[in-house]
Amino acid sequence: MLAIIGRSWVRPRATSRIVRWLIKALGADSVIVAGGLNLIPEELGVSAYLVTGYVDDIVVTKSWGAVGRLLDGRCLPVGAYRVCGIGGVDAVQSTELLVRRYSSYAPDLLITSVPPKGFMDYNPVLRVRVGSLEVREAVRVLRPKALVYSGRVPGWGSVEGVPAVSTGEAIIGCAALYGPRGIRLRCLRLPPPH
Repeated sequence: MLAIIGRSWVRPRATSRIVRWLIKALGADSVIVAGGLNLIPEELGVSAYLVTGYVDDIVVTKSWGAVGRLLDGRCLPVGAYRVCGIGGVDAVQSTELLVRRYSSYAPDLLITSVPPKGFMDYNPVLRVRVGSLEVREAVRVLRPKALVYSGRVPGWGSVEGVPAVSTGEAIIGCAALYGPRGIRLRCLRLPPPH
């Protein structure tokens, strides 16, 4: 089972502990960290990949790239699945690379930390939609079997006819799970803080 865990606003030590707990509780054998967790691959204890978020620093991004586990603008096999990523550090560039290089790749999953226009992209503070037309276009061109967005609030829907899931923040305890039966959202009660 492949788990996709979204961003978090908790301190790094707590984030590492929470994500390791989620991976174990979900029974995941591989994980994709979908932005903003500022973790390095060795912290997770399973096969792990990264799609950057807005707040991932350069050290974190380089550490994942150095071990060939950075998905921004790339498609890679992750276990039995074909996975593509659009990172939040430079979403437009990631999207352009994917569309140009992988238009015939037919991925199982497209993972992004930037919402596609019209899918869970409403910002209540600004009272506007903040989604990306480029991400929506990538969904249309690549035609993944499922889309995962690491949004603040967990939820599901569809983008361009493709099933879509928003993972919510890691502190909520939700993750998208992908396996032979497709995509689903699973939320767990987190353990009390230590």
